[in-house]
Amino acid sequence: MEALWKKCFFCLYLWREFCILRLRFTLKGGILMQMIGFLFFSFVAFGGLASLTVLRISSWWGRRIGRIQRGLIVLLALMVPLAMWIARAFQGIVAEMLAKAGLFLLGFLTVSLNVILIFELLNFVSKTIFHTDMRGIVGGSLLIIALIGTTGFAMRSARAIKVKTVEIPVTNLTKESTILYLSDIHISHTSDLPFLKKIIAQLNALEGDFVVINGDFIDGKGFSEADLQLLNSINKDVYLTLGNHEAYAGNAYVKQLLKNTKIRLLEDEVLHAHGWELIGLADMAGFDTEENQELLDQKLATLLTNTTTLPKLLILHEPIGPQVAEQHGINLQLAGHTHYGQIFPFTLAVKIAFPYIKGLYRFDTNALFVSSGIGTWGPTMRLGSRSELVVLKLIPKG
Repeated sequence: MEALWKKCFFCLYLWREFCILRLRFTLKGGILMQMIGFLFFSFVAFGGLASLTVLRISSWWGRRIGRIQRGLIVLLALMVPLAMWIARAFQGIVAEMLAKAGLFLLGFLTVSLNVILIFELLNFVSKTIFHTDMRGIVGGSLLIIALIGTTGFAMRSARAIKVKTVEIPVTNLTKESTILYLSDIHISHTSDLPFLKKIIAQLNALEGDFVVINGDFIDGKGFSEADLQLLNSINKDVYLTLGNHEAYAGNAYVKQLLKNTKIRLLEDEVLHAHGWELIGLADMAGFDTEENQELLDQKLATLLTNTTTLPKLLILHEPIGPQVAEQHGINLQLAGHTHYGQIFPFTLAVKIAFPYIKGLYRFDTNALFVSSGIGTWGPTMRLGSRSELVVLKLIPKG
């Protein structure tokens, strides 16, 4: 049974990724292709989730399914992809509000899945043991309260940053070093800038030798160079790599935004700094597949031609090929991308899609650390995962 559930969640994850890619593809085509992709994405990807939520809530209230419920299902199924389309295609305050409303519905539907499953399980136990059906006005009211409360908790969790300290023994390191590490900030609109200011304030309050931001920093096109000048207030050196969402926004656009900031972009290059050999790679946009491992092998073979005695730090957005990196002398590898699923049950799906999804993984001469991210993709919600800023305390490995 557990294996079957894992397969179902994995299929759900892959289906979501496929639909997102399909939508992005159609946005580059004509109006007809956009409409076809939009409708396909709406009814297939989110129709089931919307149906489950509306039908089960109606069932708990003892209501029959009528025109209102059917109309609500269609509306919910359309709103989510419409929000994603608006977020990519338009700028401005109205577009931002519509996009956030639709993405909120995406989060609400996903959170609702968890709450409804728990209530259905409780009702099954109640009917089996006590021969009592919990559904009705009281049970339906409790379900609504639980949905609202859990959604509020998920929204609060998304912006509650946990500062986590992790100590890692590192091969070839001769003296202790501290890195402030974060990934997946995902600033999509100018309304996200206060959250970025909050992150910067925390970075400035912490002790560390330098800062690493590992991909998916910018996730929208509504910014000006002036908006990101606040990055110059960071009181430490900052090194950044690009993730898959910078590619969606446009790598050239992102580079222009960062041009007059103190951010040092590392894109398939090696830099000697702070007693480290920093290897920053461009995003590889995929899973830990054999093809991506071969690509990683080729990139490292090309970049690491001059041998040094410095410890080697690999910064790559996706958690790909730590054993391959180890063969090239990498001593510490940093990754993000997974969000640890962000909202359950995607946590389970990500566990299948990526062998390394969160935390520290040790190998003979290499260590991989995967952050669950400090921001969120889509809805500003987390359930079953935490937004984290990681203080990496690196010590010589004896």
